[in-house]
Amino acid sequence: MDVYPTSPSTNPLEGKYAQRILLVLLDGGEQKKTTLMRNVSKSSSMQVRMDVLEESGLISVRSDNFDHNTKWVGLTDKGRKVAILLKQVSDIMQE
Repeated sequence: MDVYPTSPSTNPLEGKYAQRILLVLLDGGEQKKTTLMRNVSKSSSMQVRMDVLEESGLISVRSDNFDHNTKWVGLTDKGRKVAILLKQVSDIMQE
């Protein structure tokens, strides 16, 4: 295993919108997928990015109990830790 991966796909945070998704979820809590997309981007690459974040264990996606077409997206414990660190870095950079 390489210590310094060369492919961006090995780091789920390097993809477009990845960090923004985590920060929006940290700020607003679990959200409907449609609300999250409205808050971050309506780009078609959002679904791909959410899939990568879910596969990486940073977010969870679940079906609504009453409407199975509605999906809810939230941070996992690991995702919350990463999002808090991202927010701290962002705050430091804005000082």
